[in-house]
Amino acid sequence: DIEDYYDRIDELNDTFKEHFSYVIIRPRCPSPRCFHLWHRQFRMTNTNPTSLGSKCFTEPCAYEYVSSDLQFFSMKFAGDFSHGEKMTIYGFVAVRDDIDHLRNYIFYRSSDHAQEITPDAPDLLLIPPARGISAPFNVIVEYCLKVKNNGVWRMQSPMAPKVQLHKVRLFGPLGPLDIRFALLRFAVEATIDVKVKRAMAGYSLSTVTAYTCGLLDETVLYNAYASSVCCGGLSSSMVAVASAVVAVEL
Repeated sequence: DIEDYYDRIDELNDTFKEHFSYVIIRPRCPSPRCFHLWHRQFRMTNTNPTSLGSKCFTEPCAYEYVSSDLQFFSMKFAGDFSHGEKMTIYGFVAVRDDIDHLRNYIFYRSSDHAQEITPDAPDLLLIPPARGISAPFNVIVEYCLKVKNNGVWRMQSPMAPKVQLHKVRLFGPLGPLDIRFALLRFAVEATIDVKVKRAMAGYSLSTVTAYTCGLLDETVLYNAYASSVCCGGLSSSMVAVASAVVAVEL
C-alpha cells in the first residue's frame, strides 16, 4: 500500500546519499471508475499513442512556447538477478500529459524484439518521445513490463515533481525499477536531427548522446539497439542517425 511505499522510500533516503522522490501510486483498473476522476481525465481506457508530432509550436504566440517539460534520462532495473542470469524484458513505458492525455512512449518493445538486461547492463534502452512531455500539472507514467516466461510488472503513477532533478523507485513483483528525469520549469521542445555527411563502407554507430547546461545527465538521442531509423529521402552522401525530441531549459 501507499504507506508501505513511503516507508521503503524513507529507508532508501536514510541509506543512500542520492535522494529518491515520492510518486503517487494509482490502481491500474480502479473500481468504481466514477470515484477516480484522474482515470477519466487521462483517458486511461484509450490505449492509442499520441497523434501529435514534434514542433507543435514552430510559430508560437507570445509565451506559448514556454512551459514546464519533463526530460527522461534513464530507467534501470535495481533488483537482484537470479543467480546472476540475464532477463529478457518487453512491454512499454509511456507518459500521459495535459496536451492530449494519450500515450507518449519512451520505451516500447514487442515480445519478438525484447531487450536483454544483465547485472552489468541493467538499463532499459529509452526511445525519444514523439513530442515534448508537458508537465505544468500532474502526469501519468504508465507502464507494463514483462519478463519472458516469468512474472509481470504493471503499474501507472501520476507524478507531481517539485524539484528539478528526480530519481524515483517503483516496486514490482520482480524487483524495483529506478527512473531518472528532470522537471524543467521554463523549457522549450527541441527536435534534434543528427546526420552523418560521409560514411565509409561498413559504417556503424551505436549511440549518440547530448548534454544541456545545468544538468550532468546525458540525453540519448539515438541508440542502434533501441529503435530503427528510416533513411529514405536522403542523398547517398547523407546518412540519417536520429531525429530526437528533447526538452531544453531557457
